[in-house]
Amino acid sequence: MKIVFSLFLITILSASCMSEPKSDDRVALAYRHCEAELRSQVEAANCTWGAAVAMVVHKHEMRMEVYLEQANGQYTWFRTLPICAASGDPGRKLREGDRQVPEGFYHVAVFNPKSNFHLSMGINYPNDADRIVADLQHPGGDIYIHGGCASIGCCAMTDEGIEHLYVLCDAAKEAGRPAPKVMILPCCFNDTSLPWQSSEYGQWATFWSGLNDGWSWFIQQKTWPTMTVDSSGNYLLKSEAI
Repeated sequence: MKIVFSLFLITILSASCMSEPKSDDRVALAYRHCEAELRSQVEAANCTWGAAVAMVVHKHEMRMEVYLEQANGQYTWFRTLPICAASGDPGRKLREGDRQVPEGFYHVAVFNPKSNFHLSMGINYPNDADRIVADLQHPGGDIYIHGGCASIGCCAMTDEGIEHLYVLCDAAKEAGRPAPKVMILPCCFNDTSLPWQSSEYGQWATFWSGLNDGWSWFIQQKTWPTMTVDSSGNYLLKSEAI
């Protein structure tokens, strides 16, 4: 009887000392939830685990396309995720509190494993193009791709969606890849119900033309475009890719 009790006690103590992730270790839990599935899908896409990530947001269509870099340096489509919430209208973010999702070419600058919205990744808004046109004193900031389904200028992907994105991007970071790239567009330029070339949106015509050039390069060349910025804050495509 003593032997049985001792074995039971040892079992209980061993279990309490196991290095299981804590309930608030959201990144570890995210890996547990989706790493195996993602690894299989990454392999099926002829990519390596930890491949560089690029994300293309189409605001009007409320979707995000996720691309992974292959060994030849070209990006291949990996999956398309629905965006659960993204506030604002077509057009640029210009000031703090305008509730606009920005538009342009960005990268992930912040990984937040303890976000109020489960997990989140912050982009580098305002960038050089934004600073030219946005309010000098209050351009806004803290633009994130995050979990949940509420937005005041961010892209909310649901908790499940952000877990998949976060794990892919975290794996790329751990593999020493460049920061995940983010392209935010008003719409899918070649297939959209948004009349983006109409006079209704004339104020954005030059800006959106630059975005379209960069997006078209990415889709056709499968490499991330090199963009410069003119004195008005519009993007200009350079012929070579990075």
